[in-house]
Amino acid sequence: MKDDDQILPGKLLKNVANELLRHYEAILRPYGLGAAGAPVLYYLSMGIANTQSALAELTHVEQPSMAQCLARLERDGLIVRVASHQDKRVREIQLTDTAKAIVPDVAIKLSHLNDRILAGFSPQETTQLRHLLKRILHNLLLEQSNSSTTNETP
Repeated sequence: MKDDDQILPGKLLKNVANELLRHYEAILRPYGLGAAGAPVLYYLSMGIANTQSALAELTHVEQPSMAQCLARLERDGLIVRVASHQDKRVREIQLTDTAKAIVPDVAIKLSHLNDRILAGFSPQETTQLRHLLKRILHNLLLEQSNSSTTNETP
C-alpha cells in the first residue's frame, strides 16, 4: 500500500465515504431503511422540510432520485403525502406513526456512530474538519453549477 501521505485527498475521501456508508447502512438495515431515506426522515421529523423539492435540495439529489426515495418510504409505511393547506397543488410529506417511533432510536445510533468516527479528535479538530469538508462540498457544488450553466444551450 502507498504511503498514507501519498494518497490523493479525493481518493482518501472516497475511502472514508465508502466505509462510513457501510457502517451507516448496517445501522439502518434493521429498520428497513437505506442511506437515502434516513436524512429524509430526519428533515421531516425536525420540521426542516416537507416537500419533495425542499428535501431534494437539502439532500443534494435530483428530483427523480428523491421521487424514488419518497415512493419507497411511502410503500414501507413511513411517510404519507397530503395536499397542502396553502396550495392544493403542492403535496406535503408527513411522517407516519411508524416513522415517528423509529426516528429517535435511529438518531441516537447515528449519533453514536458520529462519536466513534470522531474519537480522539479535539473539539478544535472537529470544528476544523467540519470547515474543511464544507469547503470541499462547496467547491464540488460550485463546479457542478458552473459545468451545468456552461453546458446549457442559449
